[in-house]
Amino acid sequence: MSTLRIGFRTRLVLCFVLVAVIPIALLTFFYLRFATDTIEYWQNPGIERTINNSLAVARESLEHYRQEAVQAGEFLLVLLDPEADGAEVSRFLRNNASEVGLDLLAIYRREGGRWKVWAAGGAEGPQEELEPALAEAALSGSCSPPLDLESRSVCALLPVGEGDDVLLVGIQPPAEVMSRIRRLASDADLYRRLAGYERIQIATVVVGTVVLVALVVLASLIVSRMLGRSISSPILELVKGTRRVSLGDLDHPVQVRAKDEIGLLVGSFNQMTGDLRLSKENLRRAERAAAWRDVARRIAHEIKNPLTPVQLSIHRLRKRMPEVNREAQMVFTECLDLMDTEVANLRRLADEFSRFARMPQPNPVSSDLGELSGSVLDLYKELSAGVTVQLDIPDGLPRIPVDPDQYRQVLGNLIKNALEAMPSGGTIAVRLEKVAPPARPGVRVSVADSGPGLPVDIRDHVFEPYVTTRKRGSGLGLAIVHRIVTDHGGTVEVESEEGRGTVFRLWFPAGRGKEEA
Repeated sequence: MSTLRIGFRTRLVLCFVLVAVIPIALLTFFYLRFATDTIEYWQNPGIERTINNSLAVARESLEHYRQEAVQAGEFLLVLLDPEADGAEVSRFLRNNASEVGLDLLAIYRREGGRWKVWAAGGAEGPQEELEPALAEAALSGSCSPPLDLESRSVCALLPVGEGDDVLLVGIQPPAEVMSRIRRLASDADLYRRLAGYERIQIATVVVGTVVLVALVVLASLIVSRMLGRSISSPILELVKGTRRVSLGDLDHPVQVRAKDEIGLLVGSFNQMTGDLRLSKENLRRAERAAAWRDVARRIAHEIKNPLTPVQLSIHRLRKRMPEVNREAQMVFTECLDLMDTEVANLRRLADEFSRFARMPQPNPVSSDLGELSGSVLDLYKELSAGVTVQLDIPDGLPRIPVDPDQYRQVLGNLIKNALEAMPSGGTIAVRLEKVAPPARPGVRVSVADSGPGLPVDIRDHVFEPYVTTRKRGSGLGLAIVHRIVTDHGGTVEVESEEGRGTVFRLWFPAGRGKEEA
């Protein structure tokens, strides 16, 4: 039965989305409640009832003005002479309009199918024609024109006697009263229209809020995925790196462009793999050196044993040479000299193997590497014509715990190799520099020559015993250099390019050694 596995990136995205969505969801819930409650409060029946009551009071006030106009009109109809002509009636209306408090006063008479002004009075001029439906209704005594809040007057229609005339009377309420009534009617109309949009308003608020939440969730999802990718990608690269390391591949560092804690972790991992690779190489070299030391000890023993009787035999032959003739003496002398030379070479080789096998442990004391390096170079400056020796020693170098004799041996071997690599002349540059934190503190010593360089096939093996580019070399010089440096806790590296020279870099760690007496 397989179990569901949720990756780190997925968990990070889910957590990020939840952290973003939960507060938004709560805010959305309360906002929707607040918005809907506010809209519902808007549409409260009590508010609508209050508005309707206010409108009713306003209409009653206008109806009161209308009744006053009707009473004034009826009073004028009693005084009106039914036999008077239009001019006389108009004069009568003008003279009495202000007396009875009317602002609009006119008599309409039917002319064909239209109702036109026959006589008029009052401060406000009437319309030229009257709507037939209103006039016919007024003749039956049951007509009051609808209240027009945009008009300045409140009007009423009255029949005149038994004829076909209609009296229009009107009063202008105070302007402030009409203005307030108009504002009230406008607000009531707006409230009714908003009430009709209640569902639309709630739906708009809900949809807008949902869209906003969706955008926030989408943005949080995108940001969380980007953040998760930026965190998980280096971790996945680190996992691949650990798998390669577990398979023994220490030559490929993890490539991650990060400057945060993940970058520090990857940097520490790369440094660890580098240290493991260096430790592995040192262990391999140490194992080979140990094997070579054992071989060198045996070779030195096996070579030295027959050399003594060979030298004694050469000595006896030289003593007996006077007993033979002169021609034989010449042959004997030539053979004995050759044998003596080769025996000396074999003894020198045996001594080198013996010294390599019995390399003493270093006795480090606090030393000035600049001073030691200068003393070594003074011995080699005049040894080879055409070779320029340069020494670069900066100020402020720390004192390093080294065995002075072994350091001189190391630097001497490197300079000797460089001189032998440049028989036609060249340049040897020795440079010392301080190595400060965050790297491991110490002093780096570089020895560079302008010789032909090392062949590609032996660059990775130059510190192994019996690896050399010289025909008569023993191949132990660089092996001794490597052993002395590593015994001091340092490292040695080589960089070479055929035709452009070789550079050896030695690093000695800072620390405490015995004070030099």
